Amino acid sequence: MINGKASKKVLTYSHSQACVYYVSSGNTCGDIITYVLIDGKWIFSGWKTSWSKTGSADDFVWPYFR
Repeated sequence: MINGKASKKVLTYSHSQACVYYVSSGNTCGDIITYVLIDGKWIFSGWKTSWSKTGSADDFVWPYFR
C-alpha cells in the first residue's frame, strides 16, 4: 500500500486511536493512516489518500492541513 515514507506526522491521537499523515517516498501521494490500540499494540485500521500525483484523490487540498 505505501512504498516507503518521505515523512510522517501524527495528526490526532487518543488513548485508543491515532491518525498519522504519511508522504510517500518520491512524494507521489499523501495518506492518512488510522491505527487503533488493541491489547497494548497499535494496529493498522485503514487509510484514506488525501492527495496523489495521479489525481486519484478528490475533495482535498494540498498541502494537507488539519
